[in-house]
Amino acid sequence: MSSPGSRMRSPMPAETHRNVGDISSDEVAQLVYDVIAEIVGEADVASDASLAAIGIVDLTLLDIVDALETELGERTVGLRLSDDDVADVKTVADLVELVRNGTS
Repeated sequence: MSSPGSRMRSPMPAETHRNVGDISSDEVAQLVYDVIAEIVGEADVASDASLAAIGIVDLTLLDIVDALETELGERTVGLRLSDDDVADVKTVADLVELVRNGTS
């Protein structure tokens, strides 16, 4: 029985990521392109495309990074990208490289 004002805690959930093994460099790149397509609606993006040219502004980039961190967190041990690193991203290729480095 709990005393007044105390809260009962729910059991902590088990680890939730799906460990499907290492993710290849090509799979990382495809995931980045898929997330861009889903969030921006741009399905055919060149790797050297400027993020600004395809309509990705700061807040949109943060949405993309959040989606990538979530997806890769479910597939691997996780991905956390620093705001400083993300601020340096100017092209799709830069983003792919940053995510590749964060998953290795």
